[in-house]
Amino acid sequence: MGMSDARAFLADKGVQPAWDAETCQNYASFERDGVIYSIWLEDAQSISSKLTVMTAHDLGGVGCWKLTQETPDIWDTITTFYPPGQ
Repeated sequence: MGMSDARAFLADKGVQPAWDAETCQNYASFERDGVIYSIWLEDAQSISSKLTVMTAHDLGGVGCWKLTQETPDIWDTITTFYPPGQ
């Protein structure tokens, strides 16, 4: 499920994610029909947190799970830390 789809899924269920400082991700959990659903969301804020750690430790780059699942602001976040041509 892509980033936009995950947000839409939660909005459809009336669930608002909350920032989890320990994992540096937005997280949501809800129950429907006796089933507990949990979701951790990557977004520009969580990616920025991870890239901050990477640059602090002079790590060389970024890996992505699957292209096309990101929102456009993710690329703005990545290029802030790793400008094109570097």
